[in-house]
Amino acid sequence: MWAIRRQRAGTDRRDRLAAIQASACKGRAHLRVDRVASAWLIRRFIDPQCRFVWLRDVGKCPRKAIGFDFDGAEFSHVGARVSFEVLATSFGLDNDPGIAGIAGIGALVHYLDVGGVPVPEEDGFATILAGARAQTRDDDERPARAAECAA
Repeated sequence: MWAIRRQRAGTDRRDRLAAIQASACKGRAHLRVDRVASAWLIRRFIDPQCRFVWLRDVGKCPRKAIGFDFDGAEFSHVGARVSFEVLATSFGLDNDPGIAGIAGIGALVHYLDVGGVPVPEEDGFATILAGARAQTRDDDERPARAAECAA
């Protein structure tokens, strides 16, 4: 399981990363754009060894794990931001000069999830996600399939 300990205000990025690595993450089953992108972000930049548990009933999220992209989850929509943007900001990835493009991906995920300002890549990325959903019913495989198709 990928458990993330609750973050204390004022901790820096290194502390937040150390607190979650080698843990387990919970998200709702039936992946859509924000959950797929958030799972990719977690695995790629936050914890490459994470194990995802896709919940059919978010009320049964184990206490030792942390949820994302559902009401009441530690990392979910906040104000106008979608879960991907919240995760990127929480771990300082949106302003990290060594990681180009996270803010642009966030804008794309935001538009496809809740609307707003259209982005040029929207149609292509929506097609990639539809293809990943069609290729497998396994929620664990979908983020990897989408990343493979986008590469």
